[in-house]
Amino acid sequence: MSLLCSQLLVVTLTLLCGVFYQCVALSDNELLALEDFFVATNGGDWDPLCEEKWRFSSSYASDPCLDGWHGVTCNTQNTSVKYLELSYCQLQGTIPSSLSILKLHTLNVSNNAMQGTIPDTVLDMTGLRVLDFSYNQMIGTLPTATRIRVLNLYDNSFWGTIPSTWSQLTGIEALNISKNQLTGSIPDNIGSLSKLWTLDLSENMLNGTIPFDLFKRMGVHLNYLALNNNQLTGTLHSEVYRMDRLSDLDVSHNFLSGEIPGVNISTRRLPPFRHIYLADNHFTSTIPSIFAFMNDLVILDLSTNLLGGPIPNLLFDNDESPLKFVYFQTNQLRSVIPEGIGHSFQLSQLFLFENKLTGTLPESMLNLMQLETLLLQDNELSGKPGRAFKSSNSSEVKMMVELQILDLSNNLFTGNVPTEIFELPNIRYVSITEGCFEGSIPRSVCTAATMSHVSPPQYHHQHNI
Repeated sequence: MSLLCSQLLVVTLTLLCGVFYQCVALSDNELLALEDFFVATNGGDWDPLCEEKWRFSSSYASDPCLDGWHGVTCNTQNTSVKYLELSYCQLQGTIPSSLSILKLHTLNVSNNAMQGTIPDTVLDMTGLRVLDFSYNQMIGTLPTATRIRVLNLYDNSFWGTIPSTWSQLTGIEALNISKNQLTGSIPDNIGSLSKLWTLDLSENMLNGTIPFDLFKRMGVHLNYLALNNNQLTGTLHSEVYRMDRLSDLDVSHNFLSGEIPGVNISTRRLPPFRHIYLADNHFTSTIPSIFAFMNDLVILDLSTNLLGGPIPNLLFDNDESPLKFVYFQTNQLRSVIPEGIGHSFQLSQLFLFENKLTGTLPESMLNLMQLETLLLQDNELSGKPGRAFKSSNSSEVKMMVELQILDLSNNLFTGNVPTEIFELPNIRYVSITEGCFEGSIPRSVCTAATMSHVSPPQYHHQHNI
């Protein structure tokens, strides 16, 4: 064949490619790897919006990079798949080992029904940095991928222990292995993962103590730590206050004991805590005043422990505090409700039930204009509580305008049923059973459009209206 004929043939084939085909820049191996993945995950049953453009045909070579295949993102030259992100696509089946042919940076198949194990070949992909299998039905022991930066295996059925070899994951920044079936203790060398900014080991069956190394060596970057709903024992170390960026701490629903640690704030800058959950443990002694100096604190949950003593007045006596949710219920607190509580203007929920609180309700509570839920049942509170909810004089009327849910039952209140409660504009649930109130609930309350529930005094059952 002459040179001229060869050149004409090339031009002709190029034109035909433009008319009848779409030239695919991906290698045959990468296309085959995507097809294997499609078949292995029951591609024909994917969500139609995800499956729509995934086409494998000898007569029409669709290009994953240029034709907008859902969940596929390629490099700038469109010659290699870099991101495979197919969450909420109704994927089923397993991950084929041939997927390792791709040069992936990110593999995200979260919120599907994937099963089986993660192939070692996939974990060994040199460029893989983000691996998200959360909300699936994966099984097996925890994988090791030393180059991973983000690993999310939340809500699967992985079993076994946390490998001590994970200390080699020195570049990892986010680790979530919560809601699995993991056992054993947290490795002592977990502090080696010093670049972590989020660590979630919650909702497993982990036991033993919280390693000191975790607080000591993760203090530079970690801002989210969740160890809740395990079987951890021991104490909470004061080194937690040395973590420079920690904003969320959840160690609730364990078997931790001892005192909640305090610290000398004159010699240490506190972390920017926003949410602290220490509920359902065996903490004893008193509520430390250190919480009063956490200027960003929004949620403080110390419920269901063995805490006694007073509620620190200093905790609430701060006009600029962002504190909105306080849960101190089911403890052994013995004090009056502090007068300073009226300065926590942002309070939305205050749970103090099942303690041994005494005295009257401070009238400063009238200042809690954002309070929506107030639960005070099962204490030893006394006096006439009405003026804590509404007060009026010749010049103004003050009331808890946002209060919706109130429980005063099983206390030692006296006097008539506080009608002020039923004059609040948003109140819809009131329980005052088992008290010492006299009189009856105004009939108008029973026909109020906004009222959904009233438990009147001296009744042992709830009455729905």
